[in-house]
Amino acid sequence: MSTPRPSWTIDPDLDTIDLEPEDFAASLPIKKVPAGDVFEASRAGDVDRLRYLLESGVNVNARDQWDSVALYYACLAGHLDAARMLLESGAICSEHTFDGDRCHYAALNLKVRKLLKAFEARPPPLGPLQGALRETFLGCAANRIYSEELEGQFQNSDTQVMTMAALSSAEKLLKSKEEANVRPTNGRII
Repeated sequence: MSTPRPSWTIDPDLDTIDLEPEDFAASLPIKKVPAGDVFEASRAGDVDRLRYLLESGVNVNARDQWDSVALYYACLAGHLDAARMLLESGAICSEHTFDGDRCHYAALNLKVRKLLKAFEARPPPLGPLQGALRETFLGCAANRIYSEELEGQFQNSDTQVMTMAALSSAEKLLKSKEEANVRPTNGRII
């Protein structure tokens, strides 16, 4: 007693429908989040609210109650502009970290994946501590002059120049300390 199965065919009227790339855009406008947090703004793609929150100093790598970061929500929803803003503000996107790995898997949009890969290839921006150390280092006239000399010789990045300058300064300091400690007293070195 087998019942005949209905034949499944594609409606021939569907072949006449031509779709353009614009037809695949979201039919609903991007939601505005006037009083939301960074997670809600990222999920909704509200770049104005996100810009305000980032300028006010919100931590872009903060986690919500579900252990997710704002970049994860922007990637999951496919909001390219929101993801770019978060990445430019220092959001972690390395595939070798928990947060970055989740963002790469959540990015169902090819453009968002490419954006994550592009930001993963470049070094992260200086954090507040590193930026303050750099300013302190270059605030000293001798260090600034020395780093400019090294920069002219090697044409390297700021970080490499500062590292070379610090190592060279440390070597000079150790040499002068050694010379000060080496005093002949009964044939012994103090």
